[in-house]
Amino acid sequence: DVDGCLDDYTNFRDRVLADALVSCYTGCSKFYLESCGSAIEEFCQANPSPHLPFQLEAALFCMIVVSERASKAPDKQILCGQLEKMIYALANNSFSTATSHPLVMAKMCRFINKYATSIPSCQTKDAFETASDLVFSSFTRGINDYNKHGQLASMNGISPLSEASNAFKRLLCSSPAQFSTPAARSALEDAWKMPYSCQQIAIEDREMLCSGLCSVIISLPSEQWNVSLDALAQPILSCLNVVTKEADQVTGSARALGQCENDVAPIMNRLSNEIRLLAAVVRCFIQAGISQNFSGENRVLIIACHRNALVSLLHKSWPCLTHIGNKYCSHEVIAASIGQFLTDSLSLYGSEEELPLLLEITGLAKISLSVVAKAKNPLSLGPLLSFMQKFISLHGTKIEPSPRNNAVNEPIQVMAKNLMLISYEAVRSCKTSQHDDVSQGIVAPMFDTLTSCAKKCPIFLLSLSRDSQPVGEVVRSSIETAPATLKSNEMNVVLSSIRFLKELVSSLTSLSLESLDDAQRDAISSVIAVIEHAVQTDVIATAITSTCAGISPREVIEPLTNLMRVILTLSQWSAIEASVSAAIDCGQFQLGDEAKSVAFETFKVCTESEYVSANFEKMILVMWEMHQNDDTGSIAGGEAVLDFVQKYKKQPTK
Repeated sequence: DVDGCLDDYTNFRDRVLADALVSCYTGCSKFYLESCGSAIEEFCQANPSPHLPFQLEAALFCMIVVSERASKAPDKQILCGQLEKMIYALANNSFSTATSHPLVMAKMCRFINKYATSIPSCQTKDAFETASDLVFSSFTRGINDYNKHGQLASMNGISPLSEASNAFKRLLCSSPAQFSTPAARSALEDAWKMPYSCQQIAIEDREMLCSGLCSVIISLPSEQWNVSLDALAQPILSCLNVVTKEADQVTGSARALGQCENDVAPIMNRLSNEIRLLAAVVRCFIQAGISQNFSGENRVLIIACHRNALVSLLHKSWPCLTHIGNKYCSHEVIAASIGQFLTDSLSLYGSEEELPLLLEITGLAKISLSVVAKAKNPLSLGPLLSFMQKFISLHGTKIEPSPRNNAVNEPIQVMAKNLMLISYEAVRSCKTSQHDDVSQGIVAPMFDTLTSCAKKCPIFLLSLSRDSQPVGEVVRSSIETAPATLKSNEMNVVLSSIRFLKELVSSLTSLSLESLDDAQRDAISSVIAVIEHAVQTDVIATAITSTCAGISPREVIEPLTNLMRVILTLSQWSAIEASVSAAIDCGQFQLGDEAKSVAFETFKVCTESEYVSANFEKMILVMWEMHQNDDTGSIAGGEAVLDFVQKYKKQPTK
């Protein structure tokens, strides 16, 4: 269709044509595979023409769309035979005609990616090596022609380099032993270092290659892991040191501030990318170890080797990262990458003997948080709050006050308190110094952090306060803001505040204060009383109005209803009666007095029952829906309201 656009063609191809091709394969898989094999072989041997690259790309597309089914076929003999035929045909073309076209290179790499787990099963053992050579050549050509092929990616969503990186990862992960020979490892090392002579390569492509290389390293004998991981990280650490010195020189110069900022921005981006890549090394090597599922007599020793290789890498990176965090964490890109690195490193702490490592990780977090708090930049604070949430989620039980924890984990308890208070002060300063729409970006991650505290270390949370402030200052302040956040226009803010309130109220139902002395118990009890009063008044009233009067969007009705269920389970009717009445009597409730009476009675019955049935949730949703359809008789006196009253009055929640 000459009048159609590229998007229309792509949508047709990916949906309609792809479904038709899958049906063809299902009908006769042998004929389909042989036809594709013959077509690819023919196009690779044909004389050059303007249409040839697109014909070859189409043939590769036909193989890609059936890859999921073909790779799962019980008998792979026909598939592997055709894969060999296709791979050798592509290799014999030697990028001389059709395969030199960037669109074909990208599609060829995607083809190899899709069949990476099947290629090692080919009878001809060098099929895998040939496929790897094709991907490596595409990777090299993609780097050399990155600027030109980047335009292709923006038009079609693909590029030879990105597709080669993806394929490299799949090949490396599917058969890492194939790449453990000295020659293969030398080629991989060249590919890994190549981006340092071409700095424009996307960080996502480098992360993809990193994942595959970690799969190769983990396939080596465990005694080689430390040296190999250090070799993988060495270009990153060297680059970080060089670029950090450059940043120090630029920021320390006497240039005008505006010019200095212009000079610093690309340097910060480069630092951020290298830190992000270092985080990928840590994360991917951890994941590679998990996928290995270490077992056998030497399991403990192997696990220790795996961990020691990572710890050694972390120790080598601390001096540079500490300097960067201390000087440049106010920059958003630096805060984001350091936050990612810290988050990925957290899971390395596994036992009490490794407490110094956890203190090192949280120490860098403290430095970074302090810098961000002083800068009052909410966009820099968000990633570090995400680290805090992960930290509490993983290690919150060690923070909770108890006789055993107090003796063993006191250093991390002190560090956790410092980190939480710095985070709290940073959030307060950002909210007061920025416009609401800017500061909203830190509300959700702060609530998520508090949610983890309520779940993992509720007593720690209830007692958390700054010097000279009332016990429980942090949670008191959070509860005070809850009614406003429940009505926020930002969905993530609403949902995160609901999660926090629900987890906090749930923790109170099973909280034990027996391990505390009398003074501590009295102080915590006073905080609990404040929380209970807040959720039984302002919070539940806001939740009722938002749901029953149809104010909140549909996405939050179920979470808000679940929050109300938890509050009702905790409460006596006398404690919430006035709030329920005021909420139902609000001006936004349009269903009339009989519906009000039914709703009021339902809330009352819920507090007097041992549990809140599913009927309660259905009733709330019906009221919300009627407020969305006031033109169909849902207002007071309408048929829908009369049906509602009859149904829920006759069948009250029990």
